[in-house]
Amino acid sequence: MVIGEQLWVGEGKPQIMIVQDVGSDGVAVEFTWYGEVKGTGKAKGIDGGIVFTGRKLAPFSGFGKARVVVPKLVCEVSDASRFA
Repeated sequence: MVIGEQLWVGEGKPQIMIVQDVGSDGVAVEFTWYGEVKGTGKAKGIDGGIVFTGRKLAPFSGFGKARVVVPKLVCEVSDASRFA
C-alpha cells in the first residue's frame, strides 16, 4: 500500500448539534456526524458507516448587531367594568 492511497470515499453530514456552554471564551457545541463510506482500491468491498461525536469551541470573533422584534398586543375593550 502506498502512503496516501485513498481507501474510502463517501459523504457525511452533521446529524445533531447541541449547545453545551456559552462563556466568555465562546460557544461550546457537541455535534454528531454520520457518513456512508465505500471502499476503493485494497479496501474495495469494505463499505459501511462512520459515526463521530465531538465537541467544538467556537470563539467569539467580535461584536455584531442584533435586532429583536417584540410583538405588540393590541386589544379593544368594550366593557372595561368587568376588569375592575
